[in-house]
Amino acid sequence: MIGRALLPITAPMDFLTSCEFLGVLGSVCLIAVVWIAFIWTIGQFGWAAFAARYPAPAKPAARGFLASQANVGGGLGGYRNVLMARFLSEGVHVQATFPFNFGHRPFLLPWRCLQKAEVERTLFGRRFRVSLRCEIGEMRMTLPEKAQAAFDVARAA
Repeated sequence: MIGRALLPITAPMDFLTSCEFLGVLGSVCLIAVVWIAFIWTIGQFGWAAFAARYPAPAKPAARGFLASQANVGGGLGGYRNVLMARFLSEGVHVQATFPFNFGHRPFLLPWRCLQKAEVERTLFGRRFRVSLRCEIGEMRMTLPEKAQAAFDVARAA
């Protein structure tokens, strides 16, 4: 039976198996297309305005910090553990991670948009909260506490 799998398709049962494979492959492709369309659609609410107004390079050299929570421009819901924030001398670089980056071009909010940055105590430790506001809207992120050091260095530059 093991050797039979190496033979070319000759029997109706083998043909059925190849059709099942094509069906599975088609289903996987359909799921991928639906996923990309869904993520792209979410990116058009809130995120797209920031990306159009404040375009940024894809990935700067600065260390990134994963935002455990983020709200961008009052869009559809929030982003949890999918946004990477980097602090640069020009401002805050925000980028969605793969596979959530479809329709989410990175953007760079200038420091003049900074509204508030503070460390908060939580039940399980501390976190660094950053709020930014500009003419397009507001963005709030919750980052690990260690992001504050990178924030302070970039802000001083």
